[in-house]
Amino acid sequence: MTPAREFIRAGALGTNMKKTHPHPLFIMLTFLLLPVLSLHTIFAQTAAGLQTQSTLLPAWTSDGVDNGVDYGISVASAGDINGDGYADIVIGAQKYLVDGQRCGSAFVYLGGPGGLPDSAHSQLTNADPGTYFGNAVSGAGDVNGDGYDDILIGASHYHLNSGYEGAVYLYTGSAEGISDQPVWTMVGPMGDAQFGYAVSSAGDVNGDGYDDILIGARNYSLQSSNEGAAFLYLGSPSGPQNTAIWQVTGAQTSALLGHALAGLGDINHDGYADFVVSAPNFDQGELDTGLVMVFLGSKTGPSLSPTWSVTGIQVDERLGSAVASAGDVDGNGYTDLIVGARGYDSGTIVDAGAAYLFYNTAGSFSPTAAWMTFSDQTYSGFGIAVAGFGDVNNDGYADVGVGAHRYSDDQPEEGFVFVYRGSSAGAEKTPYWSASGNKAETQFGYAISAAGDVNADERDDLLIGAPIYKRDEKTVMGRAYSFYGIAAGDVIQHTVFLPAIQNNP
Repeated sequence: MTPAREFIRAGALGTNMKKTHPHPLFIMLTFLLLPVLSLHTIFAQTAAGLQTQSTLLPAWTSDGVDNGVDYGISVASAGDINGDGYADIVIGAQKYLVDGQRCGSAFVYLGGPGGLPDSAHSQLTNADPGTYFGNAVSGAGDVNGDGYDDILIGASHYHLNSGYEGAVYLYTGSAEGISDQPVWTMVGPMGDAQFGYAVSSAGDVNGDGYDDILIGARNYSLQSSNEGAAFLYLGSPSGPQNTAIWQVTGAQTSALLGHALAGLGDINHDGYADFVVSAPNFDQGELDTGLVMVFLGSKTGPSLSPTWSVTGIQVDERLGSAVASAGDVDGNGYTDLIVGARGYDSGTIVDAGAAYLFYNTAGSFSPTAAWMTFSDQTYSGFGIAVAGFGDVNNDGYADVGVGAHRYSDDQPEEGFVFVYRGSSAGAEKTPYWSASGNKAETQFGYAISAAGDVNADERDDLLIGAPIYKRDEKTVMGRAYSFYGIAAGDVIQHTVFLPAIQNNP
């Protein structure tokens, strides 16, 4: 067990380096939207020198229509649902109105030659109000091996008997698109577990040809109250199995294990997919330092003990607020790991927030973070979301992003997203570009994700959610954005003014 490490500070978002010491870990693992959107001034040095100013619109936006629906609370690539060669996406709206009730919905948009369409291909929903259906969304991979990608929807407040057990739904892809009804539903094992707070494809963990799924239940309580748990379900020709083949719990009161989790691909090139799980409120020496653990796949499934783990170094740092595969940032052939810590303090800047990159060398993550960045504002939410964006500028290196949903510039708490390019030396120390909602309290960047290549231009695209985006002061509807990938060396200093166009689901 190793603590996350700080780096060298460079400007508003930079780095800082100091020597730290590892802490021992004792943990029991058991089965079981006419507003402005600004892309702010960020220069990139290329062979031609510094670039000049240009304008870039988000390629696609979509709004939640009704008040208070939290449209964009979750965003994700759905893979290629209909097998047409274009990546598709899914957007969650956990309080979306269905027949006048806040049942929640998820909206599926299919990619095509022109990119994403104005209207959703499908609206998936739950008939029960108050379940937060769509609080988490994810591509599931191809769980049943039919050649079409599937999606997962979490409903963390689904209530059956004891209340807020939570539930997760799997919808399958086909040549016609996504299924209208879930083919698999799993309800949480106990009241208040919030099963489905986080969902993700795990990849093919056991090498049987079917993708497997991960589910987090951050308030699960077995041995300790709100210790949290993560569950792994194997794929099969008929879909996910009905019994988890692997379960791990936090074994510490209010650790919130399962708050965030993600598939990592095959990090050690052994033919089995691996994954990461976090417990941001885990205590290691101090309160709520946070814990991140990596588990390796095998023919018989993952071990109950992590092969790599790291803890935060500050009180209330909450390392593991978000976790994601970073892709291969330094081009060495191995997938890297990005981790958010929204509670990190930068000197006297309380809750500045931070993100860490752990590089993968020959199948094992570095014991300490080789790259770190943090914000210059208190309570900015920096690190609430992190993502590997794929190779956005097509230079051969994976790029990463960090969301800061309460970061302020022209408007208070408008929210920002910062994107950092990969290189042979790893991630750059300053952002390639940054984007903001430029309307007060939109929570722009609360959710971010790679979109895949939605227009098949061989450049990876990205998704951003702003669930508290306002049409006016009385209508808080939420918005989702997609920016399409740009070529290496293209102009990257941007100011964006959105036209008065509203795309509805």
